[in-house]
Amino acid sequence: MFTIDEYHKTIGDKIANLDVAILVLNAGIGLNGAFYEFNDSHIQALMQINANQVCYLSKVVLPQLVKRFEEKKVKSAVLMTSSIAAEIPLSGMTIYSATKVFVNFLADGLFIEHRNKIDIMSYTAGFVITKLTADWKREVDYETITAKRAAEICFRDLG
Repeated sequence: MFTIDEYHKTIGDKIANLDVAILVLNAGIGLNGAFYEFNDSHIQALMQINANQVCYLSKVVLPQLVKRFEEKKVKSAVLMTSSIAAEIPLSGMTIYSATKVFVNFLADGLFIEHRNKIDIMSYTAGFVITKLTADWKREVDYETITAKRAAEICFRDLG
């Protein structure tokens, strides 16, 4: 999916009648290397998955969450996963880090827009054991947690 309209048709229309309480936007791919050396398709895919899909799906689902609050006076939540890479410029991860800065800023702005109606947060994790980190992070240590632990932290901090 590459347009907001495609997100509406593919996802929005299918969930329009559901009572959505939590939207979790947790997708990401990484590229490691010099920015100028990446081929265009890799950068486009990274931007689409790490930034655009977060923005587009938020755009499609937020009206439904606002309506839920207005009709039922029940808050919903949006959880966007980010990365510590958004806080620390890392050589070889410039484009990945930039997309995570975008996610953080989007979450912060939407939180302000929808304060008292929808809980919106960006979870800025350090290292989480996932497919993305499998080549170099496989065990829990002082800087690494499991995906299960990351989920527990997110739900603890909502609300």
